[in-house]
Amino acid sequence: MSILGIVILSIIMISAIAVLSILIITRNALIRMKNNIENSYLPMLVYLKKRLELLPELIKLVSKISKNTENLKQLYSQLSCFDKNRTRKDFFIQELKLSLEIQNIIEISKITPEWKDNFELVTILNIFEELEDNITNSRHYYNGLVKIYNNTLNEFPSRLFKKWLNLTEKEMFINNN
Repeated sequence: MSILGIVILSIIMISAIAVLSILIITRNALIRMKNNIENSYLPMLVYLKKRLELLPELIKLVSKISKNTENLKQLYSQLSCFDKNRTRKDFFIQELKLSLEIQNIIEISKITPEWKDNFELVTILNIFEELEDNITNSRHYYNGLVKIYNNTLNEFPSRLFKKWLNLTEKEMFINNN
């Protein structure tokens, strides 16, 4: 074999190794991003579950002062029933509605004298306010990871893996901002 043949063969081998390395690194990065999204979803679920567990107490306290708790009760019943067919997007929409309802109650409590004077209500609303802040922060983090993943998934060379690894774009959690 001539020196020219060896050089050409070496260039082909190095190029193949470089392309293969890029593909492996890209595949691993996509899998890592997908796992990070799922891992960022779990803490948010913990906050949402804690909020759902405290919701009957809030409904009870608000019902003593106001009869306008039907939306809260309806959202609670929808979210507390396990539905395996509910999509993540449907879940996000219901959670957003609940967040908005709770924020509305928090705002009313700040301007209504009989609500401000109710120690139990103020205490539980402080807990809810902290939970809502944690949920909002978790949503922002989750959505940031989803945005990066979705953008990366549609760029070259990641796009090559989209069908091969059956990767789909992730749904963003709807923010209440």
